[in-house]
Amino acid sequence: MPQKISEEKIKWIKELRESGNTYDSIRKITKSSKRTVKKICDPCVKNTYPPVKIPEGMKETQYPGYYITEDGRVYRKPGRCDITGRYGEPDENGLIYLKPGFRGNPKYPQHHYECVNISIWDNNGKYLKQIAKSIHQLVAEVFVPNPEGHNEILHIDENNRNNHYKNLKWGTHEENMKMVGFPEGAIREHKRYDNSRNPTRYIKKDGEWILIPNNRPPWNKGLKGSSWNTLPNGTVTTRKVNGSPAKFIKQNDEWIYQRKNPKRKSPERKSSKKEPLPDGTISIRADGTTWIKKNGKWVYQKKKFPRPTKTLKNPQRLSKTPQYKKIQKYYIITKCKLKYKKMKKNSGKIFESVQVDPISGDYYVIIPESIANELSWYEDTEIGFKIEGNEVILTERAD
Repeated sequence: MPQKISEEKIKWIKELRESGNTYDSIRKITKSSKRTVKKICDPCVKNTYPPVKIPEGMKETQYPGYYITEDGRVYRKPGRCDITGRYGEPDENGLIYLKPGFRGNPKYPQHHYECVNISIWDNNGKYLKQIAKSIHQLVAEVFVPNPEGHNEILHIDENNRNNHYKNLKWGTHEENMKMVGFPEGAIREHKRYDNSRNPTRYIKKDGEWILIPNNRPPWNKGLKGSSWNTLPNGTVTTRKVNGSPAKFIKQNDEWIYQRKNPKRKSPERKSSKKEPLPDGTISIRADGTTWIKKNGKWVYQKKKFPRPTKTLKNPQRLSKTPQYKKIQKYYIITKCKLKYKKMKKNSGKIFESVQVDPISGDYYVIIPESIANELSWYEDTEIGFKIEGNEVILTERAD
């Protein structure tokens, strides 16, 4: 359970806050939590300031808590941080005056505008950000009507420090540049490229910039009044090219640069067209591939690799291996002395089970139709039986 704070301690905390102590210092002195100090001091701060009175010639801006007068003086309501008077003391109207600063290019201080910093808060009293706002903008937004919806503000007497609402008007960017820009007769220099020694000059007349013609002598003034174009053909002169002297010769009224090391022209070669190779020509390229020409096109020839043949060391033992018996079940093998010569797949099954006729009690074996067709056995074909060990061999009777 939170402990109750005595009235003497509450009074002590309020006195410390009114004397200008911060929350941290009060917390250390009274040995209380910061939440407790803030809860006690916030109502104390709000009731300390006098009520706000808005005099004549002053209106509130679009930013809550900030006020502007007709002559451009900015005020604001005091807040919780103003109890110490660090940021100014409230006046008789309960407002704190904001001393303006200056904004603009530091190279041209005469063109600076007066401005103030405005803090933005949300509806819950949370600080969001701070912005810089020119004073003449605040005055024009509050006191000067803008029916045409212009974006720029002009000082009528061209004094950017006179921010009275009667000295301001809304206008276009073109009107602003005519008033703020260079005066009549001003001269500007425009460099044609970096570190140019001969910049282009302009003068302002009737609000327009006019080019000033260059009065400098031409680059060929060393010819004592003569011009390069008046020299006869065949004249050789020396000029600087990339910082070093170079020779020029006049040919057909044109100056031609003379190279120090002219390129040698290669003799004209007779164009000899090679006859096309006939069809059937075989060509082996650098990568080792073979090509043959067919119907005027080169066709790639794939390499043919011979199938490897397996040499048997002991062909007599082949019939005794289980691999041979497995192959013999599905293939007919024709043997030679050293290698397999031909392999032909058998048709159908080789082994069939013995069955019993339930009526006569005779034993019989069914021969598959594929084997009968392959051996050309018909209904009247006579078949002989031969017993070799545990095997019965069926053979067709010879005539």
